[in-house]
Amino acid sequence: MHLTPLHQNEYEKLQQESSQTLTEIGSLERFSLLSSAGIFTWLLSHTGIKVHAISYALPAILVLLFGLIALGHFNRIKVISKYIRERYEVLLNTGQEQEIEYGWETYLNKLLQKRSSLLANSRLLMWILHLLGNLTLAITLPLS
Repeated sequence: MHLTPLHQNEYEKLQQESSQTLTEIGSLERFSLLSSAGIFTWLLSHTGIKVHAISYALPAILVLLFGLIALGHFNRIKVISKYIRERYEVLLNTGQEQEIEYGWETYLNKLLQKRSSLLANSRLLMWILHLLGNLTLAITLPLS
């Protein structure tokens, strides 16, 4: 069984999105490592300067925030791969078309109506934690 040009295009776009998302996860891992190392390096090289104790927790906070984003990306890849498995791999492997509704946006919309999106929630939580962290530092650092 061959895919229609529309389905072939959708299949390729979803494969490309998964690949780009994996690349972004790799970037998040590097940013997490480099930002943590940079903060610790700065703290250790400026031992004569009085810094607030919370500064030593910043790398862990950044790892948590980057991890939340990566978790959302992993969830996105899982959703895409489930869609591809349910729609395209069955069709390509068996040659039999099933009574399945195609359309990535339709599938994603129905999925989001059933349950909330981990991707959206993890990014929202990351921004809230980032904001709370910055507010905490802005309030506590001048007091020390």
